This record gives sequence, structure tokens and C-alpha cells, in this order.
Amino acid sequence: MNFKTLGLLSIAAMTLWACKDKNKKDEPKTDQQKPTIEISDPAANAEILQNAQLNISAELTDNVELGSYKVDIHYVRTGDTHKGTGDQEIEWEYENEAQINAGLKTYDLNLSTTVPSNAKPGNYHLLIRAVDAAGNENEAYIEFKVVLDTI
Repeated sequence: MNFKTLGLLSIAAMTLWACKDKNKKDEPKTDQQKPTIEISDPAANAEILQNAQLNISAELTDNVELGSYKVDIHYVRTGDTHKGTGDQEIEWEYENEAQINAGLKTYDLNLSTTVPSNAKPGNYHLLIRAVDAAGNENEAYIEFKVVLDTI
């Protein structure tokens, strides 16, 4: 084999290899659908007492595979403010995040926490974010109200 033929074969092989890698980068992700989130507890606009148990339930689903979730509760700064129980009030925040076992398309999220006795009464958002294994993400939220524990 002469050097000219060897050179042409090398150029052809490198061109095919470069095109192969480029085509892989241009291919769309196989999973482009966002996961879905259905919050069932607490109900939207529910009133939760200070120092009470707050149950959080939601169903997370994906067409291929779920990856992780994050739950966030935070005070909504607009709205009515009330006097507290005498303790220094706090704008309560709560976070919980976790990976979901590989291969699951449906996950029943069930968490429980206690609303602090000095949580500032008012409106709060419960936000749940789900991410699937391909990196698609979606979020859902409801608003609920923390009210004075007058007992």
C-alpha cells in the first residue's frame, strides 16, 4: 500500500468518526416530557394551626423514569398579619429533598412535619418540584394558611 492511499483512507476514517460524534450531539433527548405532580394534602387554602402536624402527600409520575423531588414551604409576604402566641414569631420555612429509587415511573410522596408553635400566622406556599432521570423538571404549588393556636 502506498502512502497516498494510506493518507486518503486515514482522512476518510477521521471524517466518518467526526461525523458520528457530531450526529450524537445533535440527536434529541429520548425523554422530553416533564414529570407530573398531583398534590393531595394539604388541600389548597387549608388552615393549619400553629404547633399542629402537617401532612404532605402528592403523586409524582413520569413517562420514563423519575429522578428526584424537592419540597419547599415558605411564608408569603403579602396578606394579613396577626399577633402570635407571645413567642417571637418566625416566617417558617421547610425543605426536604431526596432521590427517587431508580426505575420508578410513579412515586407516592408522603411527608409529615410539625408547624412550629411560633410560626408567623398567614399565607404559606407549599412547592413541590419533580425532576425525571433525563433532567426534565416540573413544579406544582398550593397556598395554605397557618392560623393562631389559641388553646
